[in-house]
Amino acid sequence: MSTLPNCPKCQSQYTYEDASRYVYPECGHEWGRDEPASETEAKK
Repeated sequence: MSTLPNCPKCQSQYTYEDASRYVYPECGHEWGRDEPASETEAKK
């Protein structure tokens, strides 16, 4: 079983994969698998 990263926006653990993206349903944040968390936060 692979371990998915926590959401970079809220740090919660219930992330799931949707195609080539990670999604966190509680805060609605999505980010690319190859996208570093720091870049994701800069896009806010």
